[in-house]
Amino acid sequence: MTPHARARHHYELDDVAHAYGERSALLPAETALLARYREQFLGSRLLDLGCGGGRTSRWLAELAGDYVGLDYAARMIEVCRARYPDLRFVQGDATDLAAFADASMDAVFFSYNGIDSMSQAMRLRTLDAIARILVPDGIFAFSAHNRDYGHLVRHIDARAGIHPAALRRQARNALGFLAVRHLEETTDEYAIWSDPRLGFRQMSYFISPPHQIEQLRARGFTGTTVFAWDGGVADPATPDRVSMSHYYVCRNGTGRGEDR
Repeated sequence: MTPHARARHHYELDDVAHAYGERSALLPAETALLARYREQFLGSRLLDLGCGGGRTSRWLAELAGDYVGLDYAARMIEVCRARYPDLRFVQGDATDLAAFADASMDAVFFSYNGIDSMSQAMRLRTLDAIARILVPDGIFAFSAHNRDYGHLVRHIDARAGIHPAALRRQARNALGFLAVRHLEETTDEYAIWSDPRLGFRQMSYFISPPHQIEQLRARGFTGTTVFAWDGGVADPATPDRVSMSHYYVCRNGTGRGEDR
C-alpha cells in the first residue's frame, strides 16, 4: 500500500472522521496568517483543500464570499455536510481539481499538513493544479512538516530511558516502523519518513523552508511568507527545530516582494 493510500484508508475510518469532526479551533499559525492576510481572504472565492472534518470551515466561510471544502475521504465529507449543512463540500482529488475551472478561485487554503500525505510527484501535480485554478495574484496558504524538527524527533524515543511506559511505546513504534520503513525516501530537497507523531505507522513528507520556497517558485508561486508553529513570522534561512510544521503563504505568479 502506498503512503497516500495508507493515509486515505486512515481518514475513511469512522472513529477518525468522528474525532476530526469534533475539532474547531484554529492553530496559532492559522490565526496569525488569517489576521495578516484578512483583506485578501475577505469576500474571496475560497477553496478549503483537505477540509477533513470541517475544523477550518466556519472560520474560512466567515471570511469568504464563496466557500467550498474538498477532501478525498468520502467519510470526512459526510461529516462536514452533517456539521455544516449550509456550506458546500465536495469529494475530490487535490492532484487534479478537475471540478474547478481555470482562474476560478481567489484563495486556496490547505491546512494541517494535508499536502504531506503525498508522494513528490503528487505534490508537484497538486501545486500545478492549485496554480491553474487560482487567479493571477491569488493567495495560497498551506502547512508542511518541518524537516529539521522531524529529524530531531525521530531520535527522541532512543533516549526515552527504561521506564515501562517508554519501553512499551518504543516497542509499538518499532513494529510500526518495520512495517513501513521500505517506503521511506530521503533526498537533498525533501524526505518521506515514518511519522513519529503517528507512532511511525504513517508516512509524511518533510521539507525545510528554503527548499519549500524554491519548490513553490519553480511552480510559479512567489512572495512567500513563512509562519512558525507559534504564529510568528519565521526567517527561512534560520533552521527551526521547535516548529513541528510551518505555514506558507504565497501568491500565484505575482513576482512581487521578497520571500521572507
